[in-house]
Amino acid sequence: MLVRVCLLVSVFSFLVGCSSALTPYTDNPDQKLSYAYYLMNQDRVYSAQRLGEEALEDFTALNDKFGMAESHIFLSSLYKKHANPTNPNFHLVAPDFDPKKGKAIFHAEHSIKLFSQLEHLTQVAKAEFVLANFYISTNKITQGCEFYDKSLISYDKGLALEPNSGFEINNPHYDNFPEMVKAFRADHCA
Repeated sequence: MLVRVCLLVSVFSFLVGCSSALTPYTDNPDQKLSYAYYLMNQDRVYSAQRLGEEALEDFTALNDKFGMAESHIFLSSLYKKHANPTNPNFHLVAPDFDPKKGKAIFHAEHSIKLFSQLEHLTQVAKAEFVLANFYISTNKITQGCEFYDKSLISYDKGLALEPNSGFEINNPHYDNFPEMVKAFRADHCA
């Protein structure tokens, strides 16, 4: 009996340490992306990265450009969140998370390109806002401020072309996207 308990404890300990432990399984790329966001918010970086990359692969295989663009936004957010140049200890443990945010910018730019091809301008605005924040966080203030301005222009154009194309923001401090962008711009741009 004691051997079984020790064996179960050992197996459970191994699984808890494993990045894919307790990660839900699905074939649906939209669900994978949803799970990936959840895992990112729980700081389960590697599991979130794996699901985000799987979702991107699945959407690419389906030639679903909207899904591909959403996957790129997720990956850019993940790399931005965990690519903190002020946290060198994290990069000793996880050097693939690029402290200069190159992967974050790469994925944000791909998202902008795909949403532009699809003419989803409000989604372009969302990706431009993400990219603006990346530049601000790396002290590239001029580029960041330019992307804040671009995101407001893209959002307004998107709503003019398709009035129902707006989206809800996940920030309780602001009522809508333009208000949030203007506040961020006021905080970071002179």
